[in-house]
Amino acid sequence: MSQNNDLIKTIRMNYLFDFYQALLTKKQRNYLEFILFARLFVE
Repeated sequence: MSQNNDLIKTIRMNYLFDFYQALLTKKQRNYLEFILFARLFVE
């Protein structure tokens, strides 16, 4: 169940990132991409 919740959170974060991406600076985008990518390997 925990993995399912993590997947849902990750999908939501990806949707938010896609939506706000145009409003972010390049530095902010790079940081968020790193955080989203790093989440895949944490656990």
